[in-house]
Amino acid sequence: MSVLDIIQQGVFSECTITLQISDKNQRNYICVRSLRLLPGKRLTALAISDNKEYVIKIFAPYRRAQKEFLSEVKGYELLHSNAYDIPLRVYYGTANDNVNVIIYQYLAYT
Repeated sequence: MSVLDIIQQGVFSECTITLQISDKNQRNYICVRSLRLLPGKRLTALAISDNKEYVIKIFAPYRRAQKEFLSEVKGYELLHSNAYDIPLRVYYGTANDNVNVIIYQYLAYT
């Protein structure tokens, strides 16, 4: 099942997001656990890539979800520019299935 299908149907299953890092390199993020799923809008998931954990937010390619994506990007930049202690943003942009993603460093609580 594609990530877009998951968002549209509102039922989580393990999925993979592929990012084109450069002309020759791709990076795969395997979404292993849903942290929040808003049907028709967004999936927030715990993802693994190269044995590291990340929080990935995947936005559906619909107008309202795209506005939320841009708001999230802008909000992060405001917090970061004001020196708030927030997780590192690893990537934001487009991935496979024509969805926008934001990938954050995962902070494990012990």
